[in-house]
Amino acid sequence: MTLAYRPNGSVVITADPPTVEASHAASAGLAERTVDPVTATMALIDHVVRQGECGGRLPIFDGTRRYDLVVSPVGESEVAPLAFSFYSGPARQCAVAVELLDGFNENDVRRGFYPLANDLWLANVIEGVPPLPVRAIGRSSLGVMRLDLIDAKPIAAGK
Repeated sequence: MTLAYRPNGSVVITADPPTVEASHAASAGLAERTVDPVTATMALIDHVVRQGECGGRLPIFDGTRRYDLVVSPVGESEVAPLAFSFYSGPARQCAVAVELLDGFNENDVRRGFYPLANDLWLANVIEGVPPLPVRAIGRSSLGVMRLDLIDAKPIAAGK
């Protein structure tokens, strides 16, 4: 699936081979005025850098599903060192609620498979670089999922 974002907020969805999900998403306008999950992460970091705290609503389309992330500040906290984690120390904690809008399997939603309550920690890991996500924790009926930053390096200018 290919998503082509246009300056006016419209999104062209192309699937090769064609899929039922892509057809539904295009006909329902699910992608309009959204961002992809990676862009949403960058927008969240940008918001923290500009405003000094977490916040906002991010409309997301991931190629199949449409959802909103509602981000709110929790405050400063400590990220504990864990196996394989790159960073431990002070971090800005954000609460990230997920509002499922379309494209989700109803049985999976009822069973609580999707993590609706999440926490994200951002910290200044590299001097001169905006804060990076250093840990994320999501909870669902399946259990707890933890993602940790495992490496970060500055990139030399011009590369």
